[in-house]
Amino acid sequence: MIKYLWKKKIAKRKQVMDNKKLYDYGIKDPVKKLNEVVEMEIKAEKAIKLEDGKYSGEITDVEFREEPFAYTDILIKENKSKLVLKCGVPTKITEDTQLGMLLENFGVKIEVGKRYDVQDLLTGKKVEFMVINKKTEKGSFCNIIPTSLKPTK
Repeated sequence: MIKYLWKKKIAKRKQVMDNKKLYDYGIKDPVKKLNEVVEMEIKAEKAIKLEDGKYSGEITDVEFREEPFAYTDILIKENKSKLVLKCGVPTKITEDTQLGMLLENFGVKIEVGKRYDVQDLLTGKKVEFMVINKKTEKGSFCNIIPTSLKPTK
């Protein structure tokens, strides 16, 4: 029979005190030492908002997400304010879906069964788009209308 010996690591007194201080700062599960705690003060800034209307910019990146649904997020940097906006469309390519129509606007011919590298096709393209502001219980947000996203010449 093999007997295992488990060694318990007992925290040093200083570390126990540091963890208590972290708990006092509101950190329930102290993983870091006290000197690694991030500064708690944050400087308030003015919100940058775009008015409803037509804007131009450049697609900087394309991201994919699975939660809560499969979505393709197109990140667009607006030219004047340098604000980065996100335009999300469902990740499904057909002639009738938003992503399919978006690719067709950029000159891609949609063929059944063919695979498309959306990130490669869209990143770096100059675009123009329409923005509308929506107010929700979480605040007001600038939303890009996905069907208005078109390449500039």
